[in-house]
Amino acid sequence: MARSLLALVLAISVGACQASGQPIHDPSGILVQPSGVVGCTAEVTTGQLIADADAGIAIEDGQHLPIVWPASFRARTVNGTVEVLDTAGTVVAQTGTNVRITGGQIDGRWLACGDGSPRPS
Repeated sequence: MARSLLALVLAISVGACQASGQPIHDPSGILVQPSGVVGCTAEVTTGQLIADADAGIAIEDGQHLPIVWPASFRARTVNGTVEVLDTAGTVVAQTGTNVRITGGQIDGRWLACGDGSPRPS
């Protein structure tokens, strides 16, 4: 009985963490992490950034991965190019460029970690 109760509590806790960590569609057109989300895997992906109808921007690295940016990032479109801006308003990514991004793949999306800024590949 105690074992069953522990399993139920664990299942509810894990489900609540996953539900509260769902990406948010930012008004600027990109997917962002909810505020306060911390922790991430330390994988790296390399590929070309492309426009994505749902996520705003995705990376093609042999597969199509919509990107979920840190909570404070925003996007804008300039002459048909989607640009991602960090907290300071600096452009850190734009479609059509090849980059490497630290993060991890979760639920078919790439979760950008750290400062979220891609590096030229």
